Amino acid sequence: MSQFPTPPHSQGNHFSGAYATAPPTDALNSLEPSLAALGEPAPQSSASQAAQASFKLQLQAAAAAANDAPNHGHDATNHSDSNDVLAKSKRLGRACDACSRRKVKCGEEVPCKNCVELDIECTFQRPTKRRGPVNRVVEEIKRQRMDGVDLHEGFVSGQFQLSIEAIAPHHLVHRLLFDFFTYIYPIYPFPHEHLVLDRFNKREDLQSRTFLGLIAAVVGAFAASFPRLSEIALRDAVHDGLLASGEDFVDRCVQVCTDARGPGYLLRPNLDVDDAVTSFFMAIISARTSRLTQFSLHMAESLSILRSLDLPPDPVQPGFKGFVGREISSRLFWAIYTESRLSQRPEMIPPCRTTELPRMPDAIDDYYIYHDRLERPSSLISLLEGFNLNVRVYRICHVLSTVDLLYDISPDLGCREERRVLTDTLRELSSLFDNCPPELVTLSQQHPNSEVDIQALQASVAEAPDIRRQLQCDIQKANVHSSAITARFSIIQRLAKLQEKSAMNEPVATNGSVEQLASERRKVFWDLASLLRNMSRSTIEPHLDIIQAKLVPVISELRKTWKDETTMGAVEVASLSARFVEFFGDPGWT
Repeated sequence: MSQFPTPPHSQGNHFSGAYATAPPTDALNSLEPSLAALGEPAPQSSASQAAQASFKLQLQAAAAAANDAPNHGHDATNHSDSNDVLAKSKRLGRACDACSRRKVKCGEEVPCKNCVELDIECTFQRPTKRRGPVNRVVEEIKRQRMDGVDLHEGFVSGQFQLSIEAIAPHHLVHRLLFDFFTYIYPIYPFPHEHLVLDRFNKREDLQSRTFLGLIAAVVGAFAASFPRLSEIALRDAVHDGLLASGEDFVDRCVQVCTDARGPGYLLRPNLDVDDAVTSFFMAIISARTSRLTQFSLHMAESLSILRSLDLPPDPVQPGFKGFVGREISSRLFWAIYTESRLSQRPEMIPPCRTTELPRMPDAIDDYYIYHDRLERPSSLISLLEGFNLNVRVYRICHVLSTVDLLYDISPDLGCREERRVLTDTLRELSSLFDNCPPELVTLSQQHPNSEVDIQALQASVAEAPDIRRQLQCDIQKANVHSSAITARFSIIQRLAKLQEKSAMNEPVATNGSVEQLASERRKVFWDLASLLRNMSRSTIEPHLDIIQAKLVPVISELRKTWKDETTMGAVEVASLSARFVEFFGDPGWT
């Protein structure tokens, strides 16, 4: 039994194609009263007469087909064929949804007798199930039918209504959305969780292609970022032939998002924050699938849409569009900022004064953000605390990009001034966690690594909000600690090079600065060791590429200089290296 909330079903009746062909006009007229009063008690005689009329028409059609067939003098054969036709015509139709669930016999009339007596809706919405092994031919036909080319042709011709079902079955998309807000949302806290789920339940994808594109991008980003968990969820769809693999699902999400947005979506006058968020997650999909050119294009597109909106940050300014748009746009900008620094593409957001950067988002969870107001609960630590803490790491280092730009403009800038800026930045990063609550600092390994255990974790997360909250906090802590370790290590390396350069010009170097630099390096290595010991696979796997890119330079330097720079033994360094390889794979050490 599914642990996830039951997704809503679309209203209206859907009649199965298993029923016989519609009778002529007079037969339809006899059926009209029962169809018009769908779900209400209907006279038994009317439904019975309609069934008898339909059966007589089928007998007449069978007799006519027997008369038209060529006569070869084998009356017995013709008689046998007629009996076969009559036998086929007497086959019972598919039971309605209510009778199927109750395991009772369903009548041939619509609505059936049981549903009329119980005064419930008689529907045929459940999917048909095929028994036996998967037919490879049918699987290939289904894959081609759901391929992007067929999907695009149906979209252009207007014969196919693009909806969530173009991605996957509705309940499966609902489950993947839940997983996205559990594992990806702590690092990229947008879109607004409760508004998106509410719009999803209302089936807004049928009216808004912008919303459908957003859902496709969000679900595709989760599948590309956490392939192990997404493939567990997609196993049923792969078994039924709807999907070939997890990579096929990601490609389908990209195709649905592209078709939903249309070729000229940037020309629409009503672009909003959802369009910018969609472009951002399309960039994340490109990054996770090693399409770096598309990553840069989509990320620049997201930033361009965000800047074109020009959302005023102050509610008292004219044109204020609500707190939801303000908070989501602020979170999105800083996510783009951190991605540009992490991917070493500072040209996305060029160096500027710190005062020119937009405001930090408020540390308030989505549950307390409304269009017209913000609520600030005092007893609850928001998930945005962890997001803002990670942003602070990159914002502290923002001054370094300005110093680099100034050094390029004025080469006469002295090494002493550069050393002062680097030292102040390192000191600020080292004290980053001093005033933070313990929930954002203390690392704890309490999450599973194996596939069996992670499935049990999924069930616990769906049932217990506290377990889900703790998992989200641990994902944030692993990300923040890896960012801080990488930033401190980078500054220490720059200080070491600067010290070597100054030693050539000024042979007399202070022993205090050398010892202080060595002490900071040892602290970084010990913090790395603590992080590797306490993190679990389920907390880092959704953002494996990001954390790996941060930690590879640090662990490589530790392996080279551990004898001189640390008090660790060879066994401990080997153990940390093995644990790193267990999580991230072998980076090619020699």
